Amino acid sequence: MKRAQALLFTAILLFSGAAAAADGIVEKFFGSFAGTTTWGAGLSPRDINVVIAPRGEGFTVAWDTISLRDPTKPKRKSHAVDLVATPHDNLFVAKAHLGRTDVPLASDPLKGALPKTPLVWARVENDTLSLYTLERTADGRADVQAYHRTLSGDRMKLHFIRYLEGKAVKQTKGKMRRTSGSPR
Repeated sequence: MKRAQALLFTAILLFSGAAAAADGIVEKFFGSFAGTTTWGAGLSPRDINVVIAPRGEGFTVAWDTISLRDPTKPKRKSHAVDLVATPHDNLFVAKAHLGRTDVPLASDPLKGALPKTPLVWARVENDTLSLYTLERTADGRADVQAYHRTLSGDRMKLHFIRYLEGKAVKQTKGKMRRTSGSPR
């Protein structure tokens, strides 16, 4: 699996185009990381993987989790988002949001159809890359997920929190290592 991740990362780098945005603030996170959750509230143990790589005028964060609740039937969830710089030095927005028309106006957030995809943004503060998603539930409540990924050498710590209407309903922490062949 680690070899496959290294090959995937190399392919992303080869086909991604220019380096990432914001004058090098993101480059230290580039690489492929693999590990496991070490603690969780409301979640079963999981294998976790993340690849952060340059893409066009920004960068991509791709991650997956593999639930270990039933070892005979592991359950994989994969996600990826392309992010681009904003006028703020450490803030990035999902590229998919540029020109997006399915988001209700701020003056009337309940008007119109529910957005088809969540609002996504990221920020970098010191050695932590935080990625946030915001969705509105069918009954109008706020559903926020926060992925805080903190670097320390070749190690990355994950702290995931899901908030429903401002209350933390799921949390997990994990530890990952940079995989071999992954840039530093």
